[in-house]
Amino acid sequence: MSHFVLYYLQNLRDIYSYKVAFSHFPPFSINNPKLTYLAIHYYTIISNNPRIGRGLVSGLSNLEYLIISPLNGGRLENNALSGLTALTRIDITNIVLSDYVNTLSPLVRLKVLQFWGSTLSDITFLKQIPALYGLTYIAFRNNRISSFPADTFKNDTQLGILVMGNNPISVINRFYAKSVKTLYLYQNQITRVAEDAFRDTPMLTHISLS
Repeated sequence: MSHFVLYYLQNLRDIYSYKVAFSHFPPFSINNPKLTYLAIHYYTIISNNPRIGRGLVSGLSNLEYLIISPLNGGRLENNALSGLTALTRIDITNIVLSDYVNTLSPLVRLKVLQFWGSTLSDITFLKQIPALYGLTYIAFRNNRISSFPADTFKNDTQLGILVMGNNPISVINRFYAKSVKTLYLYQNQITRVAEDAFRDTPMLTHISLS
């Protein structure tokens, strides 16, 4: 797909690309000021460990929902999401981030954050990014999270749904999640739950453990 194809679509609001083989990442930011939804699903980049830089989505000031899901993985560069000031939801699959703090900090309106199969093991970056304190939904499925500090979600005062399924979590210790109502911990390796594990989750109404 050439960026020249998109250049003339000035009123384009949605792009959904499914099972396409790209020789490189095409820039979706050229002259698409009204674009609010961009999904690049199950595509293949014909190169090893492709890097996703700012050229992919920069300047999409009205983009609200972004999905990036390559079949053969890739790396999201630090400045790749800069300029996405209207983004409220992002779903990332099979992507590695070099610097979570700098990459996600520009997303000041983000409400939904999902990382699927992204080799994520350390989620302490959440408490280092004030822009993410307004998240209402977090999903870290199919990653490598084995544990997390008690205060990981302490600043996420609007978080209602937390999904941590398909991770190698074995022990659930006490943690702070004052606003969480729904907690998914299915398909982990849980062998022990501390007696006070849910002492600081007073709003919890639904929990899935397996």
